[in-house]
Amino acid sequence: MLVKGIHRLREFKRSVGVVGLAWSGKTVFLTSLIDHLKNHEPEKLRLEARRRTWLGRRMFGQEHTVLIRRFEELPVRGPFQQFPYKRFRDTLAQERPQWPEKTRDVYEYACRFERSDQRRAVRLSFLDFPGERLADVSMGGSYEQWSDLILEEFDAQHGYRELAAEFLELQDGRDLTADTVTDAYRLTLARFVREYKPLISPSTFLLDSSGGQAQHKPAEQLAAERIAGIAADRQFAPLSKDARSNNAKLAEVFSAHYQEYRAAVPDKLLRRLARCHRLVVLIDVTGTLAAGVGRYNDTQAILESLLGLCRRKPSLLNKAGRLLASVILPEAWRPGGISRIAFVASKADMARYDQTDRLVGLLRRMVEKKVRDYDMRYDFFACSAVTSTRPAGTELAGHLTYDTDGNLMPPRGREDAVDTFYVSSPPEAWPDRWSEGDYTFPQVYPAMSPKKDQPPDQEGLGNILDFLMEEDYTE
Repeated sequence: MLVKGIHRLREFKRSVGVVGLAWSGKTVFLTSLIDHLKNHEPEKLRLEARRRTWLGRRMFGQEHTVLIRRFEELPVRGPFQQFPYKRFRDTLAQERPQWPEKTRDVYEYACRFERSDQRRAVRLSFLDFPGERLADVSMGGSYEQWSDLILEEFDAQHGYRELAAEFLELQDGRDLTADTVTDAYRLTLARFVREYKPLISPSTFLLDSSGGQAQHKPAEQLAAERIAGIAADRQFAPLSKDARSNNAKLAEVFSAHYQEYRAAVPDKLLRRLARCHRLVVLIDVTGTLAAGVGRYNDTQAILESLLGLCRRKPSLLNKAGRLLASVILPEAWRPGGISRIAFVASKADMARYDQTDRLVGLLRRMVEKKVRDYDMRYDFFACSAVTSTRPAGTELAGHLTYDTDGNLMPPRGREDAVDTFYVSSPPEAWPDRWSEGDYTFPQVYPAMSPKKDQPPDQEGLGNILDFLMEEDYTE
């Protein structure tokens, strides 16, 4: 028993949060990564060999083939459900493959394995939650702070300001009632849903606590069916500073409902996310190009709130304390907190293979100015977790999801003839302005073997995993 306990203290333990806007590919990313760890084939997932000398220096050896062995899935201990890896893999690999259903709940996955280049075991846990919940990251403070932030975003962006015009005008009124304000706010959120705007908070309007998704219906009907809060009798909406002053009792009611919602939905999730050591942020760069500049601005706003969970640059004394703790304490007892972020341009196989570097460059230009003020290591990657296209001259080939008229096509068998289609060339830098449809990146169905021990073709997972598993004494 004592020996087993010592071995556990020597394990490399890391908790990894996997985040991204809705439809950024989180479920497929995590399913593929687990599949490659469980059924490791070094020619499909090449890892960088490393060992540590007694001085703590890393010795690298690319000539050594790293093997992952003795993989085991561990039970999840906590309030969240087990990530249904087997079900998602089956969906990807069935006779007529489909993409898995989008994440509708918070999932965790824990596993343990050994690497042939290290003497200690690796224990990884992954946290995956719906992209819709990212809009609630702004709820880290008081109701007043949330209100000011939300209204500022609505007013600052033309796409939101136009859809929220009636609600913004309401802020000048006196003797407002809860029903008047929440009705107007729900109608505003319903309009956001119809225009695929991600800044929908409280996020339960879009994805309720039981996983029910808001459907694409007329705005008035959707507003009547959904709620803005934890329950129909405990709804809330943002009020401006003047509106709060002119309607003090209403602001007090909304603040109480906000605090109740915050404790029930975002707080639990954000506390768990803040305890992660690593963060993988998936951003669909090709999808952002296809959707227009509004999607770019939405992504930046949510990223800014997400980075608020991370540490600012610490003092020299703080760094010295972390270094001392890392030397004296076993790894399992070292300080937690996010210290590395892998920013990933997901769905890289939607662009031509010779232009992947452009996706990484665009991602860097989008993110780096925001992240460099924080106390963490970060890097940028491109990844196709399940590569589902192949080069076809200057075009790509794969099983298209939609025909040229925009009609959904049924999934086809793996042996059916593939489509050849045009994709845009990603620019070297983000344009000053662009509109929906200026760039084209057609969607395809997944390509994955039905053999349960054969992981999918992928690009980029190995580099991301190397980055996540690397360690430094000051982290």
